[in-house]
Amino acid sequence: MLMRRGRTLIACALLMAILPAAQAQSKRGLTLVDLLNVPRLTDLQLSPDHRQVVYTLAQSDWKANKRITHVWRVQADGANTVQ
Repeated sequence: MLMRRGRTLIACALLMAILPAAQAQSKRGLTLVDLLNVPRLTDLQLSPDHRQVVYTLAQSDWKANKRITHVWRVQADGANTVQ
């Protein structure tokens, strides 16, 4: 139960880091293309010592016509993000 709360908290923190960039743009209706351009954060894993988080981040690549996924590692405090 504690692990699930930690994962949820970290996922929310990562999403909150992404949201300000989306809000800085001009206000208009949300389109299907906008939804496809939203990065997809998945597979959040907390290390056994609770010091690091590993997750995958997928972003749209319109030229290749697919989503490109990379694995990222970050300290639990948000420092030292490494792809």
